[in-house]
Amino acid sequence: MADSTVRRDLREATLTIYDESETASVAVIIGTGNVTWTVNTPNEYETDRGAIETGTVKAGDEQPLDINITCRYIDVISSGSELVTPYEAVYGIEGAAAWDSVGADPCEPFATKIEIVWDPACTGGGTPKIDETVVFAEFRPDSCAFDPDAGTLVITGKSKEVHPTVTRG
Repeated sequence: MADSTVRRDLREATLTIYDESETASVAVIIGTGNVTWTVNTPNEYETDRGAIETGTVKAGDEQPLDINITCRYIDVISSGSELVTPYEAVYGIEGAAAWDSVGADPCEPFATKIEIVWDPACTGGGTPKIDETVVFAEFRPDSCAFDPDAGTLVITGKSKEVHPTVTRG
C-alpha cells in the first residue's frame, strides 16, 4: 500500500495575515518551522443500561479550530507605507490599529484571516510537489511571541470555524 501522507516544508511557504478588506496585510516569508491545527469534534456517548456497545453516539457542540504557528522567518512584508509586524497584525494594534476585524460581530474581539500558501519549486524527480493554500477565516490569538532580532514567530490561537479551507492546485 502506498503512503498517502502529505508533508509540507515551510521553507516553501508564505504566511499572510489579512484584515476584513484584504487590502491591509502582512506577509511572512518562512525559513523553517511548522504549522499545526487541531479539529475538535466532540462526541457524546450514551450507554444503553450501562452497555456502550448497544448505546448511541451523538455529535457534540461545534468547537473552534486550534492553530499553532512556529517559525523562523526570512522577511516580513507589509502592505502600505507603514511597517506592520505580525504581532501588531494579529492583535490589530499599533501599525494595524486601523485594520478592520474580519469578525462578523463588531462586539467580538479583533480577528484576522490567516492564509498559508505552499508553492514548492519543481525539484526534478522524487516526490511530486503540490501547491496548497490553507485559510483560517476568523483567527483570534491566544498568544504571540515575536522576536525580530532572532527572526522567530510563535502564534497560538483559535479560528471561529470547524475546519480550515484547503485548496490544492
